[in-house]
Amino acid sequence: MKLMLLTVGKIKDRQMYTIANRYIERSCQFAPLKWETVSEFSTRGNVERAKQKETENLRKVLKQRDFVVLLDEKGKTMSSTGLSSFLSDSMSNTPGRIVFIIGGAYGVCSSLHERADMLLSLSRMTFPHELCTVFLAEQLYRALSIIAGSSYHH
Repeated sequence: MKLMLLTVGKIKDRQMYTIANRYIERSCQFAPLKWETVSEFSTRGNVERAKQKETENLRKVLKQRDFVVLLDEKGKTMSSTGLSSFLSDSMSNTPGRIVFIIGGAYGVCSSLHERADMLLSLSRMTFPHELCTVFLAEQLYRALSIIAGSSYHH
């Protein structure tokens, strides 16, 4: 089972990038986890056009068999152990990849919400998408370490 973290735009802050990448690399000892980005588009006064282009690029990466988890402030919240249970079940029962998507600064179009198999919220608060990448990368590592019986989560 492969996991993917799919994000819009590269992390510009070097420290945040390093932290996110470190958790992704650590996760790979438990399961294959790939981090892929698609281009971020300038709004140039047209937010909807930027969202549409970013959504199109995200959808191009997806495969039909993928289980898509879209991060959304209105999504389901869960504990770290809840995420590990979800991952454990999904890794056993999903024929394709499990793809976690973090949209751009203005979110994604409704077509991606419709394609998503699950909406997940890290918090009811709003965070920059770069910081969400760090949070999610750490939580994926934590969930995989729980599944593996590692002492990281205590």
